[in-house]
Amino acid sequence: MQQNAPPATRQEPKPPTQWRTASRTGSGLQLRVDYPVPGVTAITIAGVIDEATLPRLAELVRPRLTGVIGAIVLDLSAVTFISVSGLELLKRTSMDASSRGISLRLVATTHAVLRAFRIAGLDRLECHSDVADALSPPARTQF
Repeated sequence: MQQNAPPATRQEPKPPTQWRTASRTGSGLQLRVDYPVPGVTAITIAGVIDEATLPRLAELVRPRLTGVIGAIVLDLSAVTFISVSGLELLKRTSMDASSRGISLRLVATTHAVLRAFRIAGLDRLECHSDVADALSPPARTQF
């Protein structure tokens, strides 16, 4: 007696995680791209964001603003320094994401990054304490 096998379920292929590293003159930046849930790209950034490493970070972030995604999470929890140019990139990224209907969520926990945000007036950006919090759906306000 033959049993009917359940129909095969089609799983979407998960894009590979990519590690990118850029370094120059002693400073370094390590970047990792993940796709934790459909429609969300998470970029983990570790090290120093300065003029030497900024082009590589911009090269990784900008194309994601033109894709069909709902949110970008930038995990800055391992960033030890962020220059004025790095802050400007985040501000431009925030404006570009907003104009395209993409939610930009930042994970910022270090004193250096939070202080730089506050001084630059970027503390109004959507910041979270960890990636899990950044991935959770926003709370809806009930009237």
